[in-house]
Amino acid sequence: LCFYIMNKILLFEPWGLGDLVISLYIAKHLQAEKVKVDLICSKRWYNWVSQLDFLSQIFTFDPPWTKRKNKYKLSDYLNNNFKELKSFVKSNNYDIAVDIRGDIRHYIFIRYYLSVRSISTVKKKIYVYDKPKIILNNLGYKNFFYKKNANRNIKNIVCFFDASDINRSVPINKRIEIVNGLISKGYHVYVILPISKPEEYWSCFFNNVNFGLLLGPIDSIIERVKEFDLCISTDSGWLHLSNFLGLKTIGLLGFDTRYVWLPPFSNFILSEKYYKAKYRYKKKYFNTQPLASLEIKKVFDCIDNQNQL
Repeated sequence: LCFYIMNKILLFEPWGLGDLVISLYIAKHLQAEKVKVDLICSKRWYNWVSQLDFLSQIFTFDPPWTKRKNKYKLSDYLNNNFKELKSFVKSNNYDIAVDIRGDIRHYIFIRYYLSVRSISTVKKKIYVYDKPKIILNNLGYKNFFYKKNANRNIKNIVCFFDASDINRSVPINKRIEIVNGLISKGYHVYVILPISKPEEYWSCFFNNVNFGLLLGPIDSIIERVKEFDLCISTDSGWLHLSNFLGLKTIGLLGFDTRYVWLPPFSNFILSEKYYKAKYRYKKKYFNTQPLASLEIKKVFDCIDNQNQL
């Protein structure tokens, strides 16, 4: 590919928040190189990404194959905005489309339905944060690297204890231990809540402890998250997003995904009983909760070490 004659790139990432954040490193780098980058993403993230100045145009698209269930239900394909997307892509005459996942469905869809050449990462068993580097190198840019987030005195901490699957979430009793322990140490603590549960549902578990709750539209939560010094999160999109926003991060891992998904320069804590990363999506492990064996003292020690840097 002779990338230096290209000036209009389409970034295709209709999946979750973590995948989107990793893709945004490509857009941010290309914009600095004076390349116009448009994005196709899920409508869930539109309000946030529409505020990013390194993206030109955004088209929301939620293909049925990104759902957890009924991925190939015919009625969902007939009622989707495929035609509008095709018209949008055709009118913009892109030089190339970038798909960071290396998903064969994406390649077929982009190349043969949208009629745009695409570039991706074929290898799936690699560190996901190597993918932007690989793609940018293939496009002719050899100077991409991740910057370490600045050291800061940790006073304000935001936590996210949930995940899209229960096997990556933190049990209620461990959440209470972490929040109570942080508050007793003098930290200001906020907890991000999933939209699916009301505020009252979570408040009762914490016995009216003096901590804050963040819930509501994702764009409003993100604006608040920027104000914090540290994010403690499960292996979820919030871990990636917080790192992207410049926060220090600590990943709570029940599956050993550090070599696959852990953000650059992020700290992590493995539960005492943990499983290999490849078991994360196995049905046998869907209802397990390895973070039940999380040693809370390690969380506090990790924060103390961060403050000593």
